[in-house]
Amino acid sequence: MPGFVRQTGMRVSSLILVALLVWSAGCTTPPSSPSRPIQPVADAQKTFTVHREMAWYDVPPANGIRFPTGVYELEGEDAEFWYFRAPVLLDLIALRGRLASRKHVAGGIMIPKRFNKIPARGYIDAPDGGKTVVWEVSNEFRTMEGRYWSKSF
Repeated sequence: MPGFVRQTGMRVSSLILVALLVWSAGCTTPPSSPSRPIQPVADAQKTFTVHREMAWYDVPPANGIRFPTGVYELEGEDAEFWYFRAPVLLDLIALRGRLASRKHVAGGIMIPKRFNKIPARGYIDAPDGGKTVVWEVSNEFRTMEGRYWSKSF
């Protein structure tokens, strides 16, 4: 784990806080999911902002995702979700013992249009132009609004 802290530049206290949040919340492991087609949308008034880097891990830690800080712009929608593109590549993380590997991928965060059981999901671009769900965050995500993230809508 210390190698991971050095690689991402996260402070140890931030990593411990995130680990405790994820441990107590029981983060969901990445589901396998087919590509979801979306309708392209451009609306400068709808943004999702990550104020403090968010990293989510399954329990026990084996896989994770990191949402970097910045303003995520609306790139599309479907009947259930708005899709916000990350300002830089997402990190998909695999933890194997004391080793951590990261894969940098284009994607973002999906925010539901209506309140439901899943507060948000991480997605990556699919080869067919759709989006593939790679992570479902825990309900702890909702309590982080204002401190870690905010939305303009």
